[in-house]
Amino acid sequence: MTPAIGLALHPNLDYLERVAPLLEREVDVLEVAPETTWYLDPRGELRANGYHARFLALAARHTLPFIAHGVGLSPGSAGGPARRQRWLDRLAADQQRFSYRWYTDHLGASVLADHELALPIGLPMTATSVAIVRASLADMQRVVPCVGLENTAFYFTIGDPQSEPDFVRRCVGGDHHLLLDLHNLHTMAENLGLDPGAYLARLDLDRVLEIHLSGGSTTDPAWFPGPPRRLDSHDDHVPEPVWQLFERVLPRCPGLRAVIVERMDDSLGPGDELVMQAELRRARRLVQRLHRPGTPPTRSTPTAAIAPEDRAAALTHERRLAAILGADDPLAALAASDDPTLHTIDQPGLRLAALLIARLRFERLQHGDPAAHEHFERDPAGFADRFRRYHHSVAPSAAFPQDEAALYRGFSA
Repeated sequence: MTPAIGLALHPNLDYLERVAPLLEREVDVLEVAPETTWYLDPRGELRANGYHARFLALAARHTLPFIAHGVGLSPGSAGGPARRQRWLDRLAADQQRFSYRWYTDHLGASVLADHELALPIGLPMTATSVAIVRASLADMQRVVPCVGLENTAFYFTIGDPQSEPDFVRRCVGGDHHLLLDLHNLHTMAENLGLDPGAYLARLDLDRVLEIHLSGGSTTDPAWFPGPPRRLDSHDDHVPEPVWQLFERVLPRCPGLRAVIVERMDDSLGPGDELVMQAELRRARRLVQRLHRPGTPPTRSTPTAAIAPEDRAAALTHERRLAAILGADDPLAALAASDDPTLHTIDQPGLRLAALLIARLRFERLQHGDPAAHEHFERDPAGFADRFRRYHHSVAPSAAFPQDEAALYRGFSA
């Protein structure tokens, strides 16, 4: 079977209007981040928002199937069982309507000790982390039978970044799947000095179910001084090094079922849909020419039990790292830490991750609180100072914009 070519839906009316012609002629499958179709009600229940019905209507109109790519389950988190169950219960309700063909999320932890960071953070590459991730995959599989993990664009790793492909293999095992994001790999290669070819050679490409193609940008020296770093921002066309990686891996991924071209909703300006159209067509031509279909072997990989003391140690690690990332000066907090495993962290990468976590929280608040948005429009410097004090004073416990707004209103009061 020839792999499907698709794009991601975003909760943005302008974006959906611009990509509408592509859904008619260029697309075989739609990818959805389930969390973008939810909100948290006052009782703490996850409910369907307006985009839930809108996405279903789009798929029905164009007779297109769905795949799910989560952004918030946080498969590497050692704690939060109640949160995870709430997430999976909501996803199970969605599965009745969307019939997701498979479900993936990002390898890493976007929740550290109940701190909602929104940015996936790399895990210690240990047997305990493997067991935690594989237990999460088993939980996901009880909702959607086919599940997998995406290799994430980490801005720093806990341990040697050259060891990550082996860690990915152990997490996926022989019974789950890999979403191979080639721009994520390109980003880590640029920032951390990885050799993409050597990285791919150590992955089990038989387990690749899906490939992501996207672009990105580099840091702005106005807010990140020093040598520029690449961002996995999905706000530009797919660069040539990513296309080259795509051509390299296509013949080596016999189980590939879909290729998704990604572009963030707020970066799609007038005419950019034509760029996406060209990328979708280029991806289709390359798949037709280079892909070699096959049936990859599946082997059972046991999931180890997690000893209570190992889980406790993982939670301690999460608390320490969350405190460092939320500190006013993350590098000073890192230097003061007595955890030797954290001292291997790439310091510019740590600083960049901390800035991105704050930026994502800023965006959550702007989306959730009209008064905060008005304050920022009227007095950018004054609001930025107030937000900075808020960010370092109030732990980030909100996953959705309206809940971030409630935290901010409490701080302001």
